[in-house]
Amino acid sequence: MAKVRYLLTPAMVRSTAGTPSVNLDGKNTLGDTAFAVVSLDTADTISTVLFYLYRQGSPGTVRIGIQGVTQSGANYGWANDGTWLSYTDITGTTIGTSPSLVAINLTTPVSLSAGPYTVVFKNESGFFDGSNRYIVGSSMNVLSNQYIGQTGGGFQQSYGSMRGALRTYGYPYATFAAAAVSTPNQIGNKIRLTAGSAGYYDVSGIIGRCISTGSGSSLKIYDDTLTEIGSISLPNNSGATQRVSEFYFSTPVRLYPDRDYYVVCAGTQQSNYYTLLAQSDNSAFTAHDFQYCSRSSASGAFTLTSGRVAELGLIIEDQAGGGLLTHPGMTGGIRG
Repeated sequence: MAKVRYLLTPAMVRSTAGTPSVNLDGKNTLGDTAFAVVSLDTADTISTVLFYLYRQGSPGTVRIGIQGVTQSGANYGWANDGTWLSYTDITGTTIGTSPSLVAINLTTPVSLSAGPYTVVFKNESGFFDGSNRYIVGSSMNVLSNQYIGQTGGGFQQSYGSMRGALRTYGYPYATFAAAAVSTPNQIGNKIRLTAGSAGYYDVSGIIGRCISTGSGSSLKIYDDTLTEIGSISLPNNSGATQRVSEFYFSTPVRLYPDRDYYVVCAGTQQSNYYTLLAQSDNSAFTAHDFQYCSRSSASGAFTLTSGRVAELGLIIEDQAGGGLLTHPGMTGGIRG
C-alpha cells in the first residue's frame, strides 16, 4: 500500500514572503457580511467571539455572533446559514480605530455540539459609507482549515475564532513577528501527538517558515528526553524570500503517541511566530499540542511560552495497513 502524507501544522500564510500581515477588507454598506468557519471537535458553551477589525469614522451598529453553516455555490461550498444562535450588537464607537483582534462577549452564551459553525460579522443598522465603516481582517492562501466568506468578495482566511468553557477554537492570532535566532539558540514548537490506529507516526519532514542567515543552521526534532532524533541541514539562503517550505529527512523519523517532541530551528536564522490575544487562547492548539518553545543552548530544558505559536509543523506518513487519526489543522489523507 502506498504511503499517504499528512500535514500537521498551525496556520501558515503560504503566499507571503517575510513576516505575515493581515489583509483588510472594508464593510461600507448596510448588510455587508463577513464570516469565518470554525469547527468544534467537542460540545462546549461559547461565551466570546473574536474578530480582527477596526473602524473608520462613526459607522452604524454591527451584529457579531455565531450562526450555523449551509452549502453554497460560492465560497467553496460554505456559507453562514443566516440564523443567529447568539450575538451581540455593537455601536461604532465601541470598536477602536487601530487594527487589532477584538474579543466580543455574546449577550447570551450558547451551548453548541461538535461540528462546523460560522463566526459572523454583519453591518446590521444605521449609516455606512466609505468614510464610516468597519475594516475586517483577512488574508489569502493560508494553509489551514478555517476560512472567511465576504459579500461581494472571494473566499479568504479569517482570524475569527470563539472561546468556550473548555477552550478556544479557531486561530486567535493577534500579531505576527519574526524572531532572529543566533547560534546556539533554538526556537520552535513542542508537539504532542495523540494515539492513532498505527501506534506510531513516521515523519518524512518538517514544514515551516524559516530562513537560514548563516552557516550551520538546521531543523531538528528532540524527544521527551531532549535527545536529538532527527536533523535537516539548511543552506545559507540570506537574501532569499521567506516563504513556507517543506524540508525532508533522508530517513523518516518515527514518533510515538502521547509523548512530547520539540520541533525547532537551530543556528543562525529567522523564524516566524504568532502572538495570541490571551495566554489562555493557546488552548486552541491543545488538539495538536502546539506550544512555542525556546532555549539559549543546544542542551538543557526548553522554555515554553503559552502566548505564542511558531510557524513550524510536521509532514507525516501513514503506515501500510493503518489509518491515522486526524487533528484539527491536519489536511489530506484518510481518517483512521
